[in-house]
Amino acid sequence: MKMGTKGMIGQLISKSGDALRQLERDVETVVNVLQPGPLGIVEHKYTNKEIVDAKVSTEKAIESWRQASLKRKMTQKVNSKLDNS
Repeated sequence: MKMGTKGMIGQLISKSGDALRQLERDVETVVNVLQPGPLGIVEHKYTNKEIVDAKVSTEKAIESWRQASLKRKMTQKVNSKLDNS
């Protein structure tokens, strides 16, 4: 039985979503580790505004990457399925 395009896209989104959520958790861990503190940068105390601006910038970058990655993967999978039909 052949799966419809909607079914394939749904599966791709589901699998990609899980991988992206894991990647997001990993990136968040790295960002948290790099924040200043007892084991990090001690010469400079970041202001609340600097911290908020950095978080916003990071979230925008991650979301942009996530969307581009998802689009690229979905396009590759759809093209692969179309080539094999």
